[in-house]
Amino acid sequence: MLSKIVRNDKAEELELKPFVSPTRKEIGLIIAKKKREARRKKIIDAHKDDTVNAAGKEADAEASLLIKQKEQEMRRQLEKEYQAKLEQRVKQVQQNYYNSLEELAKLKQILYNKSENQLVDLVFSIVRKVIASEIKTTPEVVLGMLKRGFDKIRDAKEYEIKVNPIDYEIILKKKDEVKKMLKTTGTVKFTKDEHIERGGCQIVSEQGEISSEPGKHLDIIMRELANKA
Repeated sequence: MLSKIVRNDKAEELELKPFVSPTRKEIGLIIAKKKREARRKKIIDAHKDDTVNAAGKEADAEASLLIKQKEQEMRRQLEKEYQAKLEQRVKQVQQNYYNSLEELAKLKQILYNKSENQLVDLVFSIVRKVIASEIKTTPEVVLGMLKRGFDKIRDAKEYEIKVNPIDYEIILKKKDEVKKMLKTTGTVKFTKDEHIERGGCQIVSEQGEISSEPGKHLDIIMRELANKA
């Protein structure tokens, strides 16, 4: 079939082929091809989704592991810093206490040369009050006394540590830190005893008993000064 198309006032003759309907076989091949392409696209899309999901899960797992590692690292760092500060504070309190005792020892010669026993009693009475006041304002004193007493009775299997009821609450709050400070594999049990001086302790084990109390240390110094005077 022939037809004429007029464009720009110029006639061009074009041959138009007649439309031929595809055969059933050709239609079937076209449909089959489209189905294959659709299945292929579906498989590719599914693979992409699985890859994305797997990558997402892996990223979540790595993020969770990293967060957990950071938390553990921060916890260890905080525990280390706390332990260091606690030990530093205990050492400072111990040093202050020992400095006070040394100052008392230095007063011996002056006090007893003048034979003023009443003055000696007054001085020690004042010192007792100072120590008692320091114990109230610095409750960690009991930790220093505990460590000092514990150093004399190590390697026991079981320990019973008696402390003043007020100090017991302090020990209870820092029980784990106290056990780390003592560095023992034995069983440690803390009990209240109102007869124990504040800031002091009594350690009982199968190896014997040790009393570590500020007042008793002060009494020993007083007796030594009196005997040497």
